[in-house]
Amino acid sequence: MANRYRTICTTLLITGTLVAGCGNEASHQAAAASASKDNTGDSLQKTKNTPQWRRLTVRASSYTLAPDETRPEGDQIGAFGDKLSPEDNVIAVSRDLLRAGLSHGTRVRIEGLDGTYTVLDKMHRRWKNKIDILFAKRRRALKWGVQTVEIRYRTTDKRLADNH
Repeated sequence: MANRYRTICTTLLITGTLVAGCGNEASHQAAAASASKDNTGDSLQKTKNTPQWRRLTVRASSYTLAPDETRPEGDQIGAFGDKLSPEDNVIAVSRDLLRAGLSHGTRVRIEGLDGTYTVLDKMHRRWKNKIDILFAKRRRALKWGVQTVEIRYRTTDKRLADNH
């Protein structure tokens, strides 16, 4: 019975519900602190002037730097003017995502891929709620195809952080 009571109290603490008799102030704070971290250990709690992790579900396609997939000049320059390299973890974003806080240089984590990617390119205006992931090898890009994935990114723009 005591274990069941402790489990219920812990569940209530994690969801942010404070119940009289469910532990002391220190246990409330400890449970709240552990609940404010995601599975990578990054704090999800809002603090002043701290970049906020945001989550978004998008369509994710893939591309390479082959001239038939990018600029005809084959100069490997992204739409922001950055020199793109197939060895870098780079994504292009649809224009609507720029307004959502995925601006030039934003660091992004993509479900199903290791590492952190950087927004260094943008897509044609016709695309909405979409990212394009740069792959070094065409075979890998084709294997990825088009998927719906969750991305996480940080924004320091308080207006954007408060809206979500």
